[in-house]
Amino acid sequence: MQVANEAQPGCTPHVLGQHPALGVLVMSYLPPSEYRLWKQSLRDGQVERLKAALQIGNLLDHMSA
Repeated sequence: MQVANEAQPGCTPHVLGQHPALGVLVMSYLPPSEYRLWKQSLRDGQVERLKAALQIGNLLDHMSA
């Protein structure tokens, strides 16, 4: 998440802390009223697949630069 946010600021919640040995990650809270869970959107068929794929591809391209 930190690497993705460096490539595209604001694309992930802010990482507040982590404990790699325990596999624990603490991130800033994103209210569901403002940020819908992507899994719910996929489940409900409310995702434009091509648009999402292009956005992910652009993000990955910025990360590799």
